[in-house]
Amino acid sequence: MLRYYKGQQTVERGFRFLKDKCFHVSEVYLKKEGRIEALCMIMALSLLIYSFAE
Repeated sequence: MLRYYKGQQTVERGFRFLKDKCFHVSEVYLKKEGRIEALCMIMALSLLIYSFAE
């Protein structure tokens, strides 16, 4: 249980990376469902690449 709890720090660090100002997520106003899905896919792939690079 303790190992699982300490492993959450890695996930939190990844989400902090996605919330970084370089992504300008707060400035994105998408209305079409396809574009929202595409943005989520790009952000998920970015998080995957970031976790591999770490």
